[in-house]
Parts: sequence; structure tokens; C-alpha cells
Amino acid sequence: MLEQVEKISYLGSLITENAACKIQDYRRMSMAQQVLTKLSPFWKIGTLSRQIKWRLVKAHVWPVATYGSESWTFDMELHRRLDSFENKCARRVLCVPVVFCVCRGLHIEPLRRSGMIW
Repeated sequence: MLEQVEKISYLGSLITENAACKIQDYRRMSMAQQVLTKLSPFWKIGTLSRQIKWRLVKAHVWPVATYGSESWTFDMELHRRLDSFENKCARRVLCVPVVFCVCRGLHIEPLRRSGMIW
């Protein structure tokens, strides 16, 4: 006999009746932000190349943010939040203040051209 439940935990994600997992998305982004903050001394080291810094983000920060994403319902809002988080990571790696980011995505173009951003 099957039973309908309001919430279920799957792969560490909390899935609700309507397949929304917004709470988990915010939680994962928050955890990834903490990892990004812990790595902040590396962003200020001038001898490390941008490529090595971005590899640190891809190896340590992005997996925390996307863990359990197999069960997420991808919509435009989640896509926007992931883009925003990627931009935040790029700003940290390039040490670009938010004030200089007038156009969306302007500061990550050098990383995109070099193939460093996925």
C-alpha cells in the first residue's frame, strides 16, 4: 500500500508534496557561501593565478552548493540563484567589488572566454 506524505528526505534534500525544494536550495547556497568565506585568504594572494583560484572554487565550493541537486526542481528562479552565486564566486576570485558590477556578467567574461567557468 502506498502512502502520500507531505515531505520526504532524499539524498539529503527535503522534497515537499509539490516537488519544491526551495529550503534545501537556500541551505546549500548558504553552506557553500561559508566555504567560500573560509577560502577568502586565497583570493588575496597575488601569486596564485585566476585559473588556480577558480579551480579551488570548482573543487571546494561548487560541490557543496550543488550536492543533492539531482532531486531539485529546476525553474527560472533556481537558475537565477545559481547564476547569482556563480557571479558572487567570480567576484570573490577576481576581487571585484560589487559596486563595479554595473552590467550583469561583465566581470566574469574573461573567465568564460578562457574556459574556466563551466
